[in-house]
Amino acid sequence: MKAPVLVVHGREDRLVPLGFAMGALEMRPDWDVRLIPKVGHVPQMEAPERWLAAVGTLDRGSARPQA
Repeated sequence: MKAPVLVVHGREDRLVPLGFAMGALEMRPDWDVRLIPKVGHVPQMEAPERWLAAVGTLDRGSARPQA
């Protein structure tokens, strides 16, 4: 079974470096990413409006998030 994957990552994350997320994305080009500037490890709490905007791009009727 396949499911869409959306990686949401804060650019200022000090716990999980951005390079780790980008490395995973290089191995999985079918995954989509939304990078949130000036946000750390918990974007849904640090910038809920921007997190919701990033996640809200996911079209639940398709296999891929919309750009």
